[in-house]
Amino acid sequence: MSRDHSGWFVKYKVEIHDLPDVCPQMIHNNQFEVIDVVRGEEEEEEEDAFMVLKIKKKIIRYNILDKSDHEFNHDDVSPIGPKKWGSLNAGFKVCSDGESQSPVDIEAKKAKDQHNDLKRSYKEAPAKLFNKGHHIAVEWDGDAGGIEVNGSTHKLVQCHWHIPGEHTFDGKRYDAEIHFVHKNDKDQLAVVGVLYAIGEPDPFIEKLSESKFKEISAKGTDLGKVSASSITSSKKYFRYGGSLTTPPCAEGVTWTVAETVKSISKEQIESLKGPLEAEFKENARPVQQLSGRTVTQFEDKE
Repeated sequence: MSRDHSGWFVKYKVEIHDLPDVCPQMIHNNQFEVIDVVRGEEEEEEEDAFMVLKIKKKIIRYNILDKSDHEFNHDDVSPIGPKKWGSLNAGFKVCSDGESQSPVDIEAKKAKDQHNDLKRSYKEAPAKLFNKGHHIAVEWDGDAGGIEVNGSTHKLVQCHWHIPGEHTFDGKRYDAEIHFVHKNDKDQLAVVGVLYAIGEPDPFIEKLSESKFKEISAKGTDLGKVSASSITSSKKYFRYGGSLTTPPCAEGVTWTVAETVKSISKEQIESLKGPLEAEFKENARPVQQLSGRTVTQFEDKE
C-alpha cells in the first residue's frame, strides 16, 4: 500500500468479469473511488486485471476476491457477503429465492396468540467448544435433552452465537444472540433463539470459562458436562417458520424466540469475537422479509 497527498491507494486483484458486480456496490457504499483499471502482464490470462482503488474510509482492509478460505462472509460490501449468498453456489440459491428466510423483525403487537406447545427438558451432558470459523459453537456429545414442539421431540445438538443479534424486536437490534439447534428423528430442525443486551455477565458463558475460549480450536475444547436449561427460560416466546441464517439458508426450520432478553458483558462479547477472523467478528445476517408469514406468541406455563 502506498500513499500520496490525496489519500490512500491500494491495488486489489480482480477478474474483469467481476467488475460490474464489485464496483457499483463499493462505490454505492462510499468506500472506494475507482481511479483506474490496469490490465495485467501479457503472459497472464486476458481476464486478469488490477483495479486501482482509492480508499475513502479506513474500514476496508481485505482482498475483494479472496474466496480461498471461505465460501461466504457477513461483510455487506464483499462479493461473498449476504446480498450475494444466493449466487455463490447452486446449493445456496434459496438464500436469495426463498420466501421463508430468517432472521425476521418480530413485532410483538402483531403476534397472534397460540397455545403453549414448547416443552423444555434439558440435562447435563459432555460438550466441546469449537471455533467453526464463522461462529463459536458448543456441541453436545450424548443425550443433552431437548424440546418438544408440535408434539415432536427434538434433541439438542449444538448452540452458537451471533454478534450482533440477528432477530430484532420492533426494529430494535440487540448486542448478541445465541441459537440452540435441535433435530428430530426426521432430521427436521427446531431452533430456540435468545437475545442479549450488554450488562452483567451471562452465567452460561461464565461456566465455559475465559480460559476455554483462549484454548479454542477447530478440533474442539472439552467443557465437561454442560446444560442449556437456564438460558432458554422465558416468560413468553414467539414462533414462526423460517430458515437457517447462514448458507445454505435451508427452510423448514421451526423458530422459537424468547421474549426475555438476557444480559452479557462486554468482556464476554470480546471473548466470543476474539478467536474469529476479521470478516466474521460481526456475523449477523440482515433481517429478512416476513413475506406473509405469521408470527405467533405464547406464555410459558411450565
